[in-house]
Amino acid sequence: MEGFFDGLEQAVRKRNWHAALVLALTLPDICTKASDPDRTGTRRPYVAWFETFVAPAYTRYAGSPGHREEIKYLSGADCYGLRCALLHEGSDDTTRSARDALDEFYFCTPGDLGNTVHMNKSGRALNLMVDQFALDMLDGARRWWATLSPEQQAGARAGQITLHSTDGDIAFG
Repeated sequence: MEGFFDGLEQAVRKRNWHAALVLALTLPDICTKASDPDRTGTRRPYVAWFETFVAPAYTRYAGSPGHREEIKYLSGADCYGLRCALLHEGSDDTTRSARDALDEFYFCTPGDLGNTVHMNKSGRALNLMVDQFALDMLDGARRWWATLSPEQQAGARAGQITLHSTDGDIAFG
């Protein structure tokens, strides 16, 4: 998992926003499959994983004690819809995907002035800072990783892609 985590951090550091988005939106799939190698389907596990490990960062509460209203800026279903749109079509159009409270996403990149529009919601549209969103997904993945036993972590590592260097001896076959 460390390779995926490091790759996402590097994409954010190098301002490779498309790579950061693709990896951030893929992390829940990678994590849920590592937790349950025999699972089938993606939507239900993805949504549940997001709700557990990332949604709290996208939930705010308004009102007074005893009359608090939950305001959810991004749900697991909305994130899954965005994942499907981006990974299957290269777009942010979630109108044909599973979604909950959002119809539109606007990803913004950090500028030199330090302005931010992260979690700025207007109707059923949401502005997200791409760097913050990617780091929130990474933070969720790291929290998930910490919940696994050493045996589960070893099993997850064993099932991951291995990158081979062309500088060493590689057995092809």
